[in-house]
Amino acid sequence: MLRYILILLCCFFSTTMYGQNRSIEFREGSWEEMLKEARKEKKMIFVDCYASWCGPCKMLAKNIFTQDSVADFYNDNFVCFQIDMEKGEGPALAKKYGVAANKFRFAHIVSKDTIDIFLDYTLRSAVSSFVWWNPDKGTFNQQRYDDLLNYLFTQNLPKVPQYIATLYAAKHLKTNDMQGMWDEMHRSLHYGIFYDPQDKLDFIRNFLRHIETCEDKTLLQKANTWLDHLQESAPNGYYKSEYMKVKARILRTLGQTAEAEQLEREAPKVRMT
Repeated sequence: MLRYILILLCCFFSTTMYGQNRSIEFREGSWEEMLKEARKEKKMIFVDCYASWCGPCKMLAKNIFTQDSVADFYNDNFVCFQIDMEKGEGPALAKKYGVAANKFRFAHIVSKDTIDIFLDYTLRSAVSSFVWWNPDKGTFNQQRYDDLLNYLFTQNLPKVPQYIATLYAAKHLKTNDMQGMWDEMHRSLHYGIFYDPQDKLDFIRNFLRHIETCEDKTLLQKANTWLDHLQESAPNGYYKSEYMKVKARILRTLGQTAEAEQLEREAPKVRMT
């Protein structure tokens, strides 16, 4: 079985093979122990899944994992774990995580930009799970929330400030504090971290979906008035039409069905301007 990188990383460091005296430090212990260490150290896990007969595995171990630049990067940023996929916990982990390989395919070693895109998507998905949370989906997972927030503070991806701001607003959903969520939204927008109009739209639209379902008429009216300002300041017809559709939903909640239907009819026309 070929080595399978569960957490994809960049290996394109210096290829000089002279003067290399460090290697990736794979930790001893069980998979559960690795998970605990990763949580404690707030790191992801790099897993080297190998088999005794695997030639490419031996090539990586000899030529790549022993490069100083590779070793330093992995050791500093990840909990590194090595496991024989045919022994001990290996078969169970292979089944659980879908680890597989054949002679025609080898796990890709990709660039840092590709890894950043993958990591950004993963973080965005994790944050979104809290934005879309409601009591019907079960108990608010406070431990997962805290772990995710703490991990974000260790990252320097461009959109991390947006994700942190989103979590700060989402925490108010746990107690159904719509006013607290509203205040946190506006505080975050004043920081200027939502520089992309699509990111700003998504941030506002996703949280206003919760306000649409609340019974606070005062807050609904605030949202209704605010959306007029957002329409006027939208950079083009697309964003203006999207804010119009959000306003239409707020109007329906307020019982103003005729006005909502009028906006819904106008939105597609505005979109093309």
